[in-house]
Amino acid sequence: MSLQVKDLVIGEGLPKICVPITGVTRDEILDQGRQIAVACPDLVEWRGDFYVDILAPGRVEEILEALSDILGEIPILFTFRTSGEGGNREISTEDYRRLNLAAADQGNASLLDVEIYKEGLNPEELIEEIHQRGGMVVASNHHFDQTPYLMEMIEILTDMEEMEADILKLAVMPKAPEDVLNLLQATRRVSALTPRPVVTMSMGKLGVVSRISGQTFGSAITFATVGEASAPGQIPLEEMRKILVSLDR
Repeated sequence: MSLQVKDLVIGEGLPKICVPITGVTRDEILDQGRQIAVACPDLVEWRGDFYVDILAPGRVEEILEALSDILGEIPILFTFRTSGEGGNREISTEDYRRLNLAAADQGNASLLDVEIYKEGLNPEELIEEIHQRGGMVVASNHHFDQTPYLMEMIEILTDMEEMEADILKLAVMPKAPEDVLNLLQATRRVSALTPRPVVTMSMGKLGVVSRISGQTFGSAITFATVGEASAPGQIPLEEMRKILVSLDR
């Protein structure tokens, strides 16, 4: 099934290409935003965990407003990836909730990432609060050191669905080709049953095939780069676009 975010329909046609912004300072963030806007990805992820002043009052709202002006109709996904799931820094549960709700209240971020297994967090409650503010949620879970068993991955994605998340996202690290196959199988099974878009990736060189095969196995978004990557195995935007179009012929 599909989800409309601004003018973008996620879950129909080719997987949508998302490019991360990982600037450390305000100037770096906005400079990256300008470069990315020229490249015209389908959506942009602002990785707030890289921003040194992210916890200062009002900074989330300020950056999101400036990025929205730069990116126009390109939807923004706001993400604070915690160090426990491969992010750039740790954060208290209170601050994590505050940042996400501030972004939801402001409205410039069309999508907000919620780590459903963050210690101390009640993810169902946060997802409901974001929905009440008019935001949409990408429920996420990341394994940077291994790939869970097939049934465990299916259960993770099912947990996200039961929490009423709008998009279900799982990223894993393969140690063997069988890990990649299991991730693709889990993606196919869950995407065939859920009304919500599923987003999965197997990271690193071994998992690159998972980033380009979303239309076949049911992953609705793939991540690419304009400049620095935010995760192992990401492909440059123009190269990704050419690959997806060629596979669709």
